[in-house]
Amino acid sequence: MICTILVITPVVLALSVPLYQRTEPTLGGLPFFYWFQMTMAVAAACGCGATYFIAFRKETETGDTQ
Repeated sequence: MICTILVITPVVLALSVPLYQRTEPTLGGLPFFYWFQMTMAVAAACGCGATYFIAFRKETETGDTQ
């Protein structure tokens, strides 16, 4: 369940166009659209990485490769 939330949340937020269809607030001179999309890309990558470690942690502890 937690793996699903980690992966789906940034994807759903990135697909919600009315949420970020604006230019304000800016961050370092970048409009909201650009830095929000980059934040969601990083969040999705972190969620996928965390999901990988959660799903395969027992495999690394026991040494099984199946």
